[in-house]
Parts: sequence; C-alpha cells; structure tokens
Amino acid sequence: MTNLILESEILNNVLENKSITRQEIIDIYQNSIKNSNDLFLTAQNLRIKNKNNLVTFSKKHFLTLSIYVKILVHTAHTRQNQKKKKYH
Repeated sequence: MTNLILESEILNNVLENKSITRQEIIDIYQNSIKNSNDLFLTAQNLRIKNKNNLVTFSKKHFLTLSIYVKILVHTAHTRQNQKKKKYH
C-alpha cells in the first residue's frame, strides 16, 4: 500500500492493486482531460513501486504517450478557440 492519497478514488484503488471497471477507466481518462496531475502521480508511483527508479524506453509506449499528448493539446486548443468564439 502507498502513502499517496489522491482526489480520485478510482486511482487510489489502482494504487492499492484493486481491479477497476471499464467505465472507471473511461472516467479516469475524462477526468485527466481536465486535470492530469493525479494520473501522472499514479503512473509515477506505479513505476517506482514496480521498477524502482529504473527508467526504460519502449517505442510502443512512447508512441501511445505521444498520441495521448497530441490529443490533450488538441483538446486544449479546441477549448481555447471555443472560448474566443464565445466572446467575439
């Protein structure tokens, strides 16, 4: 068990090795669009727990992360453009 306490009960369950449902996975994704801090803290904690401070590189995972970041950036730009249109 970890000492890290997150706002997301679902991510706390992940850190406690409890299984989560498909809907909870979708909820994690949707919440991470607004604020990804808990998701990244969970990922960091799991990496340290399972790999210590060893950092490895995987082309397959790097590509997935790159796509995720592009989606986040696109979403942020879209929201900014929607706000600009709203005020003009």
